Amino acid sequence: MASTLLAALTLLVLCTGVGACSSTAQLDLLSDSNHNSAIAPNSDGSYAFTGTHALSIKATVQSAIAVEALSIAAAFEFSSTSLGYILVLNDDVHRYLGLYYSRTLDSFFLYYKPVGQASDKAAVFSVSSHNVKDAQLHTLVLSINGTTASLVIDDTSVGHVSLDAALSPCTESSCRLSIGGKLDASGQISAGLIGILRHLEVFSCTVLNAFPVSTTTTTTTTT
Repeated sequence: MASTLLAALTLLVLCTGVGACSSTAQLDLLSDSNHNSAIAPNSDGSYAFTGTHALSIKATVQSAIAVEALSIAAAFEFSSTSLGYILVLNDDVHRYLGLYYSRTLDSFFLYYKPVGQASDKAAVFSVSSHNVKDAQLHTLVLSINGTTASLVIDDTSVGHVSLDAALSPCTESSCRLSIGGKLDASGQISAGLIGILRHLEVFSCTVLNAFPVSTTTTTTTTT
């Protein structure tokens, strides 16, 4: 018996040319060619994170991301034990862009470094009414447009928050982008993700209002 879930939603480009934005880019962060393959994918192409390893994104991919205006689109399966970073861009001092799930608060945290400010900030989106830790497939779109951030879960808007300032780009040579945990200079992981990622893309210089791609899952039972 096969069951197929198709999510093919529309994409809306709200802005280009914000801040340093000059051209759009669509980056599949789970593509084998874009990371260091520290974790092997499952047979269906998904990645199961256990909190102990993260995928390090190649510098050429990282450099194509403009934090001033972007969207992060993810398809994930979380359970009651899930927590940790889905994605984080950091150097040895700051988190310039981080998407973190707290199971205790049942909330997604957007960590960012505002332009002209010395410390990192956090914006919080509560998803307690969306039941995202039920071990089922869910979609997420986090969009940043200058000083506004928004979150959409399963086609439903969670809300918008005002940021202290636009996000500062990470220009240090020590900048690193990782999936599934925050990596330090020696490659040690902290706040590692526990959960499954089936899809993860960044749309640079593009702001989305819906999950942009078709996601298919197939389960086969034999007797």
